[in-house]
Amino acid sequence: MSTFEYVFGLISIMSSLALTQLVSGVVRIIREDRARTLDATSWLWIWAALATVVGNWGSFWGSRTLENWTAPLVLGNLALMIAQYAWCEFIFPRDGVEPTFRDRRRVVATVLLMIVIAVAMNVASAAFYPGWWRDTLLSLLLAAIMLPLLFMRNRWVQLSGAALLAIESTYFLASAAAIVAS
Repeated sequence: MSTFEYVFGLISIMSSLALTQLVSGVVRIIREDRARTLDATSWLWIWAALATVVGNWGSFWGSRTLENWTAPLVLGNLALMIAQYAWCEFIFPRDGVEPTFRDRRRVVATVLLMIVIAVAMNVASAAFYPGWWRDTLLSLLLAAIMLPLLFMRNRWVQLSGAALLAIESTYFLASAAAIVAS
């Protein structure tokens, strides 16, 4: 087996855990009959997480031709997958209550952590990944969108931020699908 196959296997396991968390969270919401009481912001966060998890998994397929997997590259990808799993865990509030501002801050902080890791990975991959600049700019734009959500409680600001993240995540998913298809 190649190094990529080992790394991709690890990434697939971590992505599967994140997807399991998302699916079980949605099933729990439906089972507890909370689907119609959950606000639009929460549903947008759920969609953004789903699109990002699948998009991240698909985007790693583009690394299959990489021959030199350094320890920082492997560990950086692992850190990104762990942060992604935490994001999927934090999206769902506990005890069947509506998410509080503190819950949302935890979700946003995790997204920002993922962005920091992604930017570091993009810059570290500049020598062999031609799309690093575009991905870094998109990540920084997303950070600029997410940062105010840490401090602003306004419902419309939270909804707008979640909607913009959902749009960006959908774009990312579509881009990753194109990578896998090629």
